[in-house]
Amino acid sequence: MDQVVTILIDEGTTLDNIFEDNLDRTSNLMITPEFRVVFTAIRPIIDKPDDWIEDHSLILLEVMEDIRPSTAEIISTKDGGRKWFSDSLIGLKHMLMSQP
Repeated sequence: MDQVVTILIDEGTTLDNIFEDNLDRTSNLMITPEFRVVFTAIRPIIDKPDDWIEDHSLILLEVMEDIRPSTAEIISTKDGGRKWFSDSLIGLKHMLMSQP
């Protein structure tokens, strides 16, 4: 998982892009603890504006530290990791908002 996150950050590929481009292949990823945490975190903030999510993404990252410390460490320390995380959260929010 950590290697995948590193590659995604390097490529600038956000989580919502992966899901939208590979819906048939991502169902297994969606049941992993890491992604369940992200989706659980997104639900309560679905009505918040994007800039609010960007400003508060570090709090959500702290929650991830409790579940997957090594992944949270990569996101926190890798160049572009925090921006990737907030962009992914915002993209996932928009994806969830478009769900019936």
